[in-house]
Amino acid sequence: MRIFLQTSRETKSEFFGKCGWTLHSVLVYQKIKLNIEMFDHWSDDTKQDAWFTASSLHAIIENLEHKPKWITIISDNGPHYHNTQLMIILSYWYDWYNIEVRRWIFLEAGEAKISIDFYYAQISQAIKCYVKFECNITDGKDIQKVIQNISGTCILQLTPDQKSVSSVDLNLVDLTNKENIQRNIMWALKEKQTTNQRKMVKRIKPEIKVLMEIIFLNGNIDKRKKMITQEMYDNLTERALQGEIEESDISKVVTIQNWIANYTRTFKASASLRALEEAETLRNT
Repeated sequence: MRIFLQTSRETKSEFFGKCGWTLHSVLVYQKIKLNIEMFDHWSDDTKQDAWFTASSLHAIIENLEHKPKWITIISDNGPHYHNTQLMIILSYWYDWYNIEVRRWIFLEAGEAKISIDFYYAQISQAIKCYVKFECNITDGKDIQKVIQNISGTCILQLTPDQKSVSSVDLNLVDLTNKENIQRNIMWALKEKQTTNQRKMVKRIKPEIKVLMEIIFLNGNIDKRKKMITQEMYDNLTERALQGEIEESDISKVVTIQNWIANYTRTFKASASLRALEEAETLRNT
């Protein structure tokens, strides 16, 4: 958020050419607590970029009494914040603070319609009231006076030293070398992070699926024969002992449960469609 110099008696010519101050707000939600903590950082440095955002988040993490194990970041920052660069900086949080950035959610700037928009509306209204009572906003300290009266808010000045940022050497990858491509094609946000490999899913054999359909339909016709997931699994196991099917072909209980849920949904949709077609046929005759 950009806050400009404001006075109670301001001409139009005085409005233009202002530099103003940068206000960066962060709302911290905790799962175990219902309250929301607001942290505001104002700065004379009007360069709103990834470095400023990372500095603000760094100041908050350093002052939290109980640091979380993982966080989810919801941001409505505009493109000028360089979201990709910010994600790269925060990927080192696991090494710095032992905090995992588990998820990123980027919303459209100014159109998020979330708590931060309501909070900025409170700040704007507080500034209008402050100026209305013949008070002027000529310095960052005036911003602190305005915002500090909002309940649950902590506001401080932030002075990021962007000149101290050292340049980073980028290692170019030789794309003509297939070994380099295979070695660098997968990357992780934190060190020693392993890639979860997708396991092969065992599909239900056609003959097993036919038996499950028969059991399901018999249960629909006669409620006394209706089986739950475990009962259907036991029935298939009994058939395997009798040599009707192979025991290795029987699916897991979880797989059978998912099949029942999907088949029930499909069966209801098909039954509704048939009933609708019959009703349309009777209507036209």
